[in-house]
Amino acid sequence: MGTQAYEYNSKRFGKVTLPPYGFIVEAQTFVAFHAKSFNGLDYENAPLFTLRSLDGKLLEQPNLVRIYHGFGEPTLR
Repeated sequence: MGTQAYEYNSKRFGKVTLPPYGFIVEAQTFVAFHAKSFNGLDYENAPLFTLRSLDGKLLEQPNLVRIYHGFGEPTLR
């Protein structure tokens, strides 16, 4: 979003705080983010995660999900 932190309100994941040049991508079966806070978790070291449904179901439903952790804290909710 730019050189300053940015707070975004996601309908699915609540308050998301993006660090400078952070991002969030949301689709029904895919989410990617580089954020200081996401889904109720605050991160000291902003991670990069992608989550992709492998069976076509919404990510909120119990299903098979592939998670990629690029860097930063390894915790995800």
